[in-house]
This record gives sequence, C-alpha cells and structure tokens, in this order.
Amino acid sequence: VFKYYCDFAGMGQKIQAGDYKVKKSMDLFQIAQLLTTGDGRPTVTDITIIPGYTIENIANYLKEKGIIVRNRTRVTLCDNCLRITIGTKGENTELLAALRQYE
Repeated sequence: VFKYYCDFAGMGQKIQAGDYKVKKSMDLFQIAQLLTTGDGRPTVTDITIIPGYTIENIANYLKEKGIIVRNRTRVTLCDNCLRITIGTKGENTELLAALRQYE
C-alpha cells in the first residue's frame, strides 16, 4: 500500500537511502515526506587516488569486482571524476574492501 501511495503522490522516485526514525503516530504522508527529504547525511564523498594511478585503471578494476562505475571525466566540471554507485551497506562494504585491496 505504501509503495502505491508514494507512486500516486509522485514521491516514489524521490525516496532516499538513509536511516530514519519512524514513529507509530506518523501517517503515510508524514512517512513519505520523511523518506523523500533524506536523513541529512551526505551521499557524496571524495576519495583521493594515490599518485601514479589513473581513473581508467581504478574504474576497470572496480568493474572487474562487480562495482558499478562511470567515468565522468568528459562531463563539464568533472575532470578526473568517477561516479561509483552504491545502494546498500553491503555494496559499500564491498567497495571499501575492493579499494583496500587495490594495488
């Protein structure tokens, strides 16, 4: 029911990952509004690449590990940028493990 409500209200595609405190007293609208505003934690972080390695090397390595990566170097204002897609804590753990093993 909640999914249908969010889709009908135009909020289905706006729900953000995060940790939320939902109270028993909240109605569907209040919960949907909470989940679409985010939990206040940034979803973007910078990772410093060790000198000597290239964006292409790291992107290829992460792809081999099954991590979704897009090279954004050709996008305006994104010189030497990778976009790494993480949707769950498990995927985050896998990414960090892969980065620690990168040589």
